Amino acid sequence: KARASWSVHSERTVEKYILYWTLDVCEGEAKHRKTPSRLTLEATTHKREFDLFGLESSCVYELTIHTVNFSGDRGEGQKQFFRTPPCWKTNGRTSSVICRSKASPPSPPGNVAVSLQPTCACQAVVSWQHQQQSQHAQHSGGLASDHARTAAEPSGYSVRWGQSRTSGKDIASLAVVFNAEPHSINVSASVTQACLNFLTAGTHYTVQVYTLSTPGGRSSPAVRHFTTPRGVTPCFSFSNVEDMLRATEIQLVERTNGGDLRKQTTSASVYPRSSSVSLHRTASVFARTVMVILALTCVVSYHADLIV
Repeated sequence: KARASWSVHSERTVEKYILYWTLDVCEGEAKHRKTPSRLTLEATTHKREFDLFGLESSCVYELTIHTVNFSGDRGEGQKQFFRTPPCWKTNGRTSSVICRSKASPPSPPGNVAVSLQPTCACQAVVSWQHQQQSQHAQHSGGLASDHARTAAEPSGYSVRWGQSRTSGKDIASLAVVFNAEPHSINVSASVTQACLNFLTAGTHYTVQVYTLSTPGGRSSPAVRHFTTPRGVTPCFSFSNVEDMLRATEIQLVERTNGGDLRKQTTSASVYPRSSSVSLHRTASVFARTVMVILALTCVVSYHADLIV
C-alpha cells in the first residue's frame, strides 16, 4: 500500500485532515517539459494516516497535507515529495500503484521486394506487406519492464534508398553503409509500395523500409539489396526528354481511369521530394518553349520575305 502518515503538535484542535497529491514528473520525462496541468487527487481523513490511490509507477508526486480545526479554518499545509516504485516491484501485489502503459516500437514491414521498371517515370518499385503489431512485455535481466507495453498501430511508412557497399546477403543486417546521403520518402499507412528513382545502371543499391507510428516512433528497418542492370538507359538526360513526357502522359491517364495499384503508383506521396514528376513538368515546359521560339522564328522570316 502507498500509505502516508504524519504527526501534529496538538491533535486536540484538529478536526480532520485534507490531503492533495499531484503528479509532478515521471521516468523518461524532462522536468522542464512536463505538462502544466497535472492531475490532482484529494481526500479527507480524521486519522493521521491515509492510503493514497491512483498513483502511477516510476513517478514523483507532491503531497500536501492541511489541518482543519473545529471552526473550519484550514492550516497552511505541509508539502512532501515522494517517488512511486517501478511497475515490476508492485505489479500483482498492490492496487495503489498503476503501471503506466507505453507503446512499444512498431514491427518492421514484411516481404519487402524490389522490381525494376522499364520507364524513367518509375525506375523501380519497392513493395512490402503490413505486419500485424503484436503486444509484448519487455524483460531485462529477468525483471519485467517498468511500464506495460502495448502495440502501436502504424501511421505510415518511411523508405530510404541509395548506393551502398555490396553484400552477399539478400537481407542485410541493420548496419547498412551508404556511399552517400540516401534518398527518402514517406507514405501513408494505406500505401504498401513506392517508386525508386535516381538509379544508375550497373550499381548496387540498398533500400530500407520503416514502419512509423505516432506513439511508438519508428521500427527497425526491413532491408533489401538489389543491383541495376548494366544495359539500362540512364534516366534524366536530355536524350530521354521525349520518353519522360510520354511516360508522364501514360501516368496521368492511369491516375484518371486506373484502379488502386495505378493510383498508388501515380500518387504524389510515393515520389521523392525532388522526383521525376518535377522533371517531367520541367521537360514539358522546355519543349513548349522550344516550339514557341520556332513558331516566332517562322513568323519573323515570313514578314521579312514580304518586305523584300
